[in-house]
Amino acid sequence: MLMHMHPEGIYSDNGTVLDTDEAAIVTEEKGTKVALLLPFQPDKNVPVPSAILYITACALRATAEPEFVEEMIEWLTNQQKQAH
Repeated sequence: MLMHMHPEGIYSDNGTVLDTDEAAIVTEEKGTKVALLLPFQPDKNVPVPSAILYITACALRATAEPEFVEEMIEWLTNQQKQAH
């Protein structure tokens, strides 16, 4: 998993993708890998918002525990079956 921190936001040819206060888990290499995109926070005294902590925890746990990914995919599959 790649982790990127950008002080000026993340941009593409179509404009800003992430602002400096946003974070995301994105797929790379045709969906075979994930990258964690984090806002750059030079001031260690500023608390990190809970949503950013949550996606960071998910990304790191998915990397450390492949069975977590399998469990989450199984959960999603079950949710889809229940919806039909």
